[in-house]
Amino acid sequence: MKKQLSILWCISALMLCACGNSKPQSKDNIVNKDSLTTNDTKESFIVTKDGVGSLRNNKPFTDMSQNNDALYNKVKKASFYDEPSGITFDSYTLYLDDTEVANFLQETPTSPIQNVIITSPYVSLSNGVKIGMSIRDVLDKEGVTASALYDEIGDTELDAIISVYLADIELNSYYWGKGELTNSGMKKIRTLTMENNSVNLTKYDFKPESKVLGFYLPRE
Repeated sequence: MKKQLSILWCISALMLCACGNSKPQSKDNIVNKDSLTTNDTKESFIVTKDGVGSLRNNKPFTDMSQNNDALYNKVKKASFYDEPSGITFDSYTLYLDDTEVANFLQETPTSPIQNVIITSPYVSLSNGVKIGMSIRDVLDKEGVTASALYDEIGDTELDAIISVYLADIELNSYYWGKGELTNSGMKKIRTLTMENNSVNLTKYDFKPESKVLGFYLPRE
């Protein structure tokens, strides 16, 4: 299940980038890490697996950008055709002024939103975790786990999906994300095989500059 969610995170991000006629800046990162900051002067929102503010996971999207919703005030909509399924999705990116807040897909206007990725630096988890926070600091929090899964889709023996979780909320997922790991983390990656396809990671397996990129809310 965790591997499936990690792949969905990456697919969703890539589709949304394609819809905006732009390419992701790197294969590993959902957002540009250099732009990750926090601003405590903005109203704070708490993310749960059910969503954040007026953005509710597994519910149809209601545009609240003109209703004084402090979570976001601009909506960008585009379309994406998924060739394998033959389905055209609407893709949405929400902004608070010029800061990206979230992105997600929706099959029809009345369909539940799918693959929600929260990227706003003005939201946090109940334990205080925010976008841009060091992964090492995050892994000191109770209930946060990190793991690497063997990727049989990849073309080299070192390919892996690296994920950081808090219960049902995925804080990060890197596909071929080995650039985030220290030598100790890389040694663990090299032990992965189809038979022994997962390994737990510690805070010291991540480089000090590795940060929380977003919160992924899977559709149930």
